[in-house]
Amino acid sequence: MPLVFFMSPLREHIRKNGFDYHQVKATDKGYIYMQKDGEKTVAFEVFKHKENTQFDCVSFPGNEAFGQWAWTYRNIDEAIERLNKF
Repeated sequence: MPLVFFMSPLREHIRKNGFDYHQVKATDKGYIYMQKDGEKTVAFEVFKHKENTQFDCVSFPGNEAFGQWAWTYRNIDEAIERLNKF
């Protein structure tokens, strides 16, 4: 029987670059995370589902991803609009 490996999904809460990110919406094609600084919502980050086969996980975007497969929006409606285009 062959071994089957499962890719690690993205966590619902991620701490990165001094911000907290909370998953707002996930589809099979992408994600929306709310970026927070303490209690203040800073932005909504929208990005495509990218699988990292080297580490068997789904990638959370780094700075270099923005404008290529990740985008930042100030309001949730624009973020949802982008996600729906994937």
